[in-house]
Amino acid sequence: MNHKNCNFKFSSKAETLHALQQHEFSFYIPDLLHFTTAEWAASKVDIIDQIRSKLGNSVAVRSSASAEDRADSSMAGAFESILNVNTKDTSEVTKAVQAVIASYKGSATAETDRVLVQKMSSDIILSGVVMTRIPDSGANYYVFNYDDESGLTDTVTSGQGDSKTILVFRDAKEEYCDSPRVKAMLHFTRELEDFFGEIPIDIEFGIDARGKVHLFQVRPIATTKNWRTDLVLKVMHAGGVALQHDDSTRQHKSHLQYIEKFLENYLTRRNGLYGKTTILSNMADWNPAEIIGADPSPLASSLYRYIITAESWSVARAKMGYHTLPRSDLMVMLGGSPYIDTRLSFNSFLPCNLDKEASEKLVNAWTERLYAKPFLHDKIEFEIAHTIYDFNFEHTFKERYDGVLSQRQASEYSKRLLELTKQNLNFDDDGSLKTALYEIEVLATYQKQGKLKMPIDNPVQLAAWLNVVLSDCIRYGTVPFSIIARHGFIAEAMLRSAAERGALTVKRVDEFKASFSTILSELTKECSEVIRGDRSSEEFLEKYGHLRPGTYDIMSRSYRETPNVFNNTDQIGVKLGHKNFKLTSAEESSLSSLFLEIGLGHINANSFLQYFICAVRGREYAKFVFTKNLSAALDGVAEWGKHWGFSREELSYLTIEEILSSAYTSSQDLFSRNLGRQIEYAQIERQFNRELKLGGVICDIGDIYVVPIQRAEANFVTNKRVEGECILLDNSTEHSLAGKIVCIEGADPGYDWIFVQNIAGLITRYGGTNSHMAIRCAELGLPAAIGCGESAFASLVSGKKIGLYCDERTIRKL
Repeated sequence: MNHKNCNFKFSSKAETLHALQQHEFSFYIPDLLHFTTAEWAASKVDIIDQIRSKLGNSVAVRSSASAEDRADSSMAGAFESILNVNTKDTSEVTKAVQAVIASYKGSATAETDRVLVQKMSSDIILSGVVMTRIPDSGANYYVFNYDDESGLTDTVTSGQGDSKTILVFRDAKEEYCDSPRVKAMLHFTRELEDFFGEIPIDIEFGIDARGKVHLFQVRPIATTKNWRTDLVLKVMHAGGVALQHDDSTRQHKSHLQYIEKFLENYLTRRNGLYGKTTILSNMADWNPAEIIGADPSPLASSLYRYIITAESWSVARAKMGYHTLPRSDLMVMLGGSPYIDTRLSFNSFLPCNLDKEASEKLVNAWTERLYAKPFLHDKIEFEIAHTIYDFNFEHTFKERYDGVLSQRQASEYSKRLLELTKQNLNFDDDGSLKTALYEIEVLATYQKQGKLKMPIDNPVQLAAWLNVVLSDCIRYGTVPFSIIARHGFIAEAMLRSAAERGALTVKRVDEFKASFSTILSELTKECSEVIRGDRSSEEFLEKYGHLRPGTYDIMSRSYRETPNVFNNTDQIGVKLGHKNFKLTSAEESSLSSLFLEIGLGHINANSFLQYFICAVRGREYAKFVFTKNLSAALDGVAEWGKHWGFSREELSYLTIEEILSSAYTSSQDLFSRNLGRQIEYAQIERQFNRELKLGGVICDIGDIYVVPIQRAEANFVTNKRVEGECILLDNSTEHSLAGKIVCIEGADPGYDWIFVQNIAGLITRYGGTNSHMAIRCAELGLPAAIGCGESAFASLVSGKKIGLYCDERTIRKL
């Protein structure tokens, strides 16, 4: 076995592979032959004979230019490679070599540029690329990008096909790799890395049907010059000088070990909760990655916890007849990233007074299904747990969880769930939906009465005012909003199951969803009126000025603070009207019959559709209202910060609890110094956390060391098709979007301004089937893919043109 060879000198691709063939490895390096372009010009016939005699009938002809694969510039993919060249056909070999040489263009040097010819590997079942550091930052992870489906050897390097990505922490134990293939890739990478020492390397490889690894190429990673100087103290020079770095690997390992210890305690059984363990997800239930981002500031995450995940969410569900939980925070933070505790979600979806044994069995069964299908973590209300008794309940429950409950328990569960459904499908004034809508109006009235006017000249009173604003936001805002939002899910689940039973077609469901408006439809309409000069901007901003693209982000300016909010909106393409929708007599009869079938015969088809509209409209209106308090609180925090000499950016590193506590302390000088130190510490911690790579789903300890980049199933809206240029948006509004497919991280209502600009389609990284943007796009008939996942989103935004084919449920780079 090899020992470290820190004196190894990288040269051309061909010469590097040839040099490696002189050493003994557990992996296989295909036989090869290489020659300069000058040698080719002088001896084509002899070279072709050598290729044929040494390498067999099928070869790969690859570039090996002097400008390629250097330590300071890789030029990866800049030159031609041709696979499966038939050596029996002289003209085919000649054309392949000439094509590779021609790709060098003006950079070619006849005496130093080479062509590499390798024996074509056969029976390759997996091919890919691995980097021994994250290339853009040098972070301490192996990056495996591979294809184990096509059987081709170049799908990853060519950018074609649907590859998979896994990040493995550098010091991760091989036992954390559940997949034998990933374990083999890790072992092979470490063997090759051990040979090169500390030089970060980029490896192209394949694995055959016998499990043998084939090395196709290895070169130094060329981006080290861009890495942070505290991670890399000396950039590697061409020729292979060993890379020196500090103890960041040890620091990362220590931080991950802390997370590991936390999870060892957290994933065990907890008093007062059903379920032997839990799974953490950044997109389950209250989907924090969509709302505050996967890397939120301390202020944003603490605000989200304070007004929603600490208590509001569970109080709301208990009011609706779901299981009452002990006070538990739904969201946990790991390495600065927010996660939802799905065990808490699953407990909260149980109907109240359900048998304890049945409750335990259900929570465990739901957890096991999510463990087996982690890609469903953003759809747990529809694909994992049963939150209401819909028209397909008996069938889907038996299909997913047959035998989990005894016959008696299954009967009781059905009964309790039906009672819960009946309780919430109460359209009268004393029902939970109408009561919650009334409470939202109380908050709207408070806002009109001037309760949001802040005392700007007194920091102590300002902190006390923030307490009141946020308390009102919780009591009259997020608690009733949580109830209304749950009604939105109930309505969606009933309508979806009705379509599955054939009462309505998918097309008719789309037509129904596009037939009514919401508060944010009014925003689009009134924004258009401002642009046309039919409404004053002052009037518009009085109503909508509190909205901001990052609802919880103090760095995201509200519409009122954005003077160019009406810029770049010369092309107004949004639909301002809605077509009337009326059930056919057959549809009305079928839908009413389904309610009768499950024992809810007091509900007819038309009353249900009105309930659906009320829930969806109410959800959007409730969010619109409570975010006015939230936006005022962010403005108040900014004003409070001025008194202490803190900028908005500095304030983003404090928690809301730290800010509110200033209303109750007299040691202001000490308090100010402590806040300054806290900001400095939080800035360092956040920068460090950004170099940790945690996945969207964490099932066990191994998931913090071996991180698959989830390929989520996008939620497609409409059945339309569109192709166009894509544009990635951040929190800025400095864009002209007409005719473009817009890509945004999450589905925040503060982005509603985009609908005025005649966009062609919408793609979000995060978001669920019932998210704000999904509802909005359905209403407008706009093709969209909501929540396409990290891997797909990153790939799409790297291209210039996208094909969004909702009818096929696919998205492609064009």
